[in-house]
Amino acid sequence: MPKETILVVDDEQNIRKAMATVLQREGYDTVEARDGREALRSVIFDKPDLILLDIMLPTMNGYDVTIKLRDDERTKHIPIIMVTAKGQISDRIHGLDLGADDYITKPFDLRELTARVNAMLRRRVLTTHPAPARAKEDRKVTLPSPPPDMTFETFIVGPANREAHDAAFAVSENPGVLHNPLFFYGEAGIGKSHLIACIANQIQKDYGAERVAYATSELFEERIREAILTHQLEAMLQGLGELVILAVDDLQFLARARSQQDRTLEIFIELYEKARQVVVCSDRPPHELNELTDMVQSLFRKGKVVELTVPTPYHRGKILRAVAQRNGWRIPEPSLIYLARNLTANVRTLIGVAKRLAAESTLTGKAISPAVIDEVIAQVRSLGTQRRRR
Repeated sequence: MPKETILVVDDEQNIRKAMATVLQREGYDTVEARDGREALRSVIFDKPDLILLDIMLPTMNGYDVTIKLRDDERTKHIPIIMVTAKGQISDRIHGLDLGADDYITKPFDLRELTARVNAMLRRRVLTTHPAPARAKEDRKVTLPSPPPDMTFETFIVGPANREAHDAAFAVSENPGVLHNPLFFYGEAGIGKSHLIACIANQIQKDYGAERVAYATSELFEERIREAILTHQLEAMLQGLGELVILAVDDLQFLARARSQQDRTLEIFIELYEKARQVVVCSDRPPHELNELTDMVQSLFRKGKVVELTVPTPYHRGKILRAVAQRNGWRIPEPSLIYLARNLTANVRTLIGVAKRLAAESTLTGKAISPAVIDEVIAQVRSLGTQRRRR
């Protein structure tokens, strides 16, 4: 199989040589260019599979080179990663708007550079060679799509979840590269499921539904069990091997049957070794999940483990305001603030209470006063106490 060729464009020889050397060690062929015009000639004659492009170049800058390449039918498909000292947000946006596929700021780690290159070329292969259509009998084992309303646009960022959001966004842009596997944990109802659905939805948008598997751990195990019983396991494993991402919710609910569970956990390892993105969430960190084997616990620790905590009252208010606006709930702003400050339950419960208040107000025509909110909060707390006693 022929090697892929990477064009390295930079006016500083030591940087060009460093990038070329590390890429050659990865098994790539490299060609080099010192300025913009030389880069354009090299693209035509050497036909690279990917271009690493500096912006501040002699004769023609990287922005202009990108415009030329994107306007030419022969070169518009070639992935471009800008590698530059211009690190302002406006510089990044400008480069990406002109047609660059990725952006790395100098100084950079050569390991990250190779990871970005590997991911970009893998993405190109996945896009150029879509997953083969399956016969109907191979589709008996299916997984659901992520909830379409759980996107980055509907996720409200605050101190309790900012690190998790940033990691999720990075994974959605470069699956299998920076944080793999990605493990979220925290108590129920604070946004973990929303975040993994955000990632799955974005990757589904970029690569197609066939490249995304999204499920709870219970459903995932059930589908594996179905596949075994219907002699479809080989077809299912083949399909999983074509994934860009496997997103599994509520990992703490893995079944106790060792043989079944071990097969499920082995799939995480297999996908990771194939550089497929694995994203999971749980109510506890990996080292506290006795359900996991030592090998899988070690796998999750190799990636990024992020805790989500309960949002502050101000953050809860922002979440309530966004959800109420999106759903058309007629709840006055002071009432939303009062509810966010006085109900310290998780976000899922908070939204449920707001939905109930909006519905009751619509049915009865009564205003949502602090007294009404206090009454509902008291009911919620009483119900929680009863459940804990059972």
